[in-house]
Amino acid sequence: GKLYAYEHSGITPDIMTLAKPLAGGLPIGAVVVGKRVWPEILPGEHASTFGGNHFVTSIACGVFDLLSDPDFLKSVAEKGKYLAGKLHEINEKYNEVKEVRGKGLLMGILVDFPASEAVEYFQKEHILICSAGPNVIRFIPPLIITREDIDRVIITLDSYLSGRN
Repeated sequence: GKLYAYEHSGITPDIMTLAKPLAGGLPIGAVVVGKRVWPEILPGEHASTFGGNHFVTSIACGVFDLLSDPDFLKSVAEKGKYLAGKLHEINEKYNEVKEVRGKGLLMGILVDFPASEAVEYFQKEHILICSAGPNVIRFIPPLIITREDIDRVIITLDSYLSGRN
């Protein structure tokens, strides 16, 4: 797996921002600047009056330790492929599903009905998903999701779509 989305593109950004996932959902943000741009930033041009909280920063370091583990990234990549494969099966089964797209565990399906209807259905099943625009159902599970959890999401999606027919 890849830690950053840009690693799939073959380009390296000059500046990158990181936020909530950096500390497992706790309030933190960071700006990563490449060697080419760094000399152009003068002292005091980028600062924070509320930055550097030791507690949250230490948690962010722990998150980076976990995310830097090749075995963990491999398991995330495997789960992403599994989820994508299951969503492609759903795509083949239902005409309402027009496209499957995404990378890793950040996936979406383009549908020909209001995605908000699916979001409501999933909420009743105690599964949180969201929409991305009017016709995209977005799946953003935690990186620690299990195959069993992915199967539950797919079974719920299958049940929802079969009930629409």
